[in-house]
Amino acid sequence: MAFHMAIVELADSERLNAMFSLLLAELRLVFGLLQDPEFLHAPYAEMNKRILELDDAGEYQKAADALKDYLAQSERIVLASYARRVSAAGG
Repeated sequence: MAFHMAIVELADSERLNAMFSLLLAELRLVFGLLQDPEFLHAPYAEMNKRILELDDAGEYQKAADALKDYLAQSERIVLASYARRVSAAGG
């Protein structure tokens, strides 16, 4: 999650930082409901590395596109995992 906080902090906005901190707290609660949160996090380490490599190389549009794809994929996976967990719990 530190990777994402660092990206948000680049905007240099205390308000955005505070809002994102609240979002991270909510995400930690959701991840706590999942049986294996590390399983969800593991594939993204390599994606984080790739985004940083693109940024370091000055490929900002490619980095932004990779981040957009990353966020869309992670949203789908987290929502699907959460839905399975809720369904299994009878919710």
